[in-house]
Amino acid sequence: DVVLGPNLGFLVLSIAMFALGLAGAYRALRPAGEDSAARRSFAFGCLVFAAATLALRAGFDALPLDLDQLNAAPWLQGTWLAVLCGLAGVPFFAAGIVISGVLTLEPARIVPLYAVNLIASAVGCATLVPLITPLGPGGALWLASASAVLAAGLFARAPVPALLVAGGLAAAPFLHRPA
Repeated sequence: DVVLGPNLGFLVLSIAMFALGLAGAYRALRPAGEDSAARRSFAFGCLVFAAATLALRAGFDALPLDLDQLNAAPWLQGTWLAVLCGLAGVPFFAAGIVISGVLTLEPARIVPLYAVNLIASAVGCATLVPLITPLGPGGALWLASASAVLAAGLFARAPVPALLVAGGLAAAPFLHRPA
């Protein structure tokens, strides 16, 4: 919303909800599988989330979308808007694949897993909100990507390399803050 303008805020939320729901439907059709295969799948999903999140800002900046020209060139600008929607949906789809997979891997423990999911989401939001102003939207994306890389390492049972990469990603916005 900050990068795209206030009028597109509801569109972004709609894309997020659609992509998360699509991921849940995908997971219903293709269950996570056994533990080791599921862990690899979850780690890969986290890495897709991290890469897609880092690509968002550059992708949005590169698109020649101009909503003021939507009436003058509806097919062209509509195409760019569709590309923007697709770019915005990828991280949410990847996150939805991982979250729905984790929640369905052990159905007997769904209540505590869901409780941990909600608590971690709240802690993540509460941690990120005060950092948005000093880091800007790009810095917030770097921190989200760092968290996803760390999660990938934990799923892959390789926490030390993941911690090093995540630490580098998390430090990036502090080393070069936008003017």
